[in-house]
Amino acid sequence: MYVLHFGDIAPYLPVLAHALVLTIELTAMATLGSLGLSYVLAFVLGGANRWLRLTIEWYVQIIRNTPVLIQMFLIYFGLPLAGVRLDPFTAGVIALIVNNTAYITEILRGGIQSIPRGQIDAARISGLGRGRIYLSIVLPQASRKTYSAVTNQLIILFLNTSVCSYVALNELTATAMSVASDTYRMFEVYLLIAAVYVVLTFVLGGLFRLVERLRLNWETQ
Repeated sequence: MYVLHFGDIAPYLPVLAHALVLTIELTAMATLGSLGLSYVLAFVLGGANRWLRLTIEWYVQIIRNTPVLIQMFLIYFGLPLAGVRLDPFTAGVIALIVNNTAYITEILRGGIQSIPRGQIDAARISGLGRGRIYLSIVLPQASRKTYSAVTNQLIILFLNTSVCSYVALNELTATAMSVASDTYRMFEVYLLIAAVYVVLTFVLGGLFRLVERLRLNWETQ
């Protein structure tokens, strides 16, 4: 019978903790970038410029129908052919933003389309500009309608940071692979890392639910 020996990986816990911090930083930067860009693209999709709308729609479809790992490789290994060299962390952040922005944009578009057209028409009759209508009427309602879907996508973003291990970024998964090769304790290392991902996923989910509960309490007051 196999006997677990977690003591063999105890000396590597500081290294794994450092990798975890890097993973959290990667997640935070990609989250901010994805959310910001998604709201901008969702705004453009509602505009009158047909070519811009088509460009964004093609971008969303291409990204949603290709693996994030291929996108990562294209950014990290492909851009140097055009003279643009990125360090692994920057390439990882950009790839995660590019991937998740497509999904969140599509989620937001669904939320925007669910808003009754009469509200927008009434706002236009009242003299509000398109930007003011988007910020004051469309965006708040779309955000509420799509909150669960967007936060689920952000959790997926966190889990997808493991893909960055393929471009030599020493985040949590890459460091775990290195520790496993050093200690020959594959099962213990990956079991520990799986537990870390599960715990952090529950923590993220709990934080998102807390924010939603606080928002609901604030709106009912």
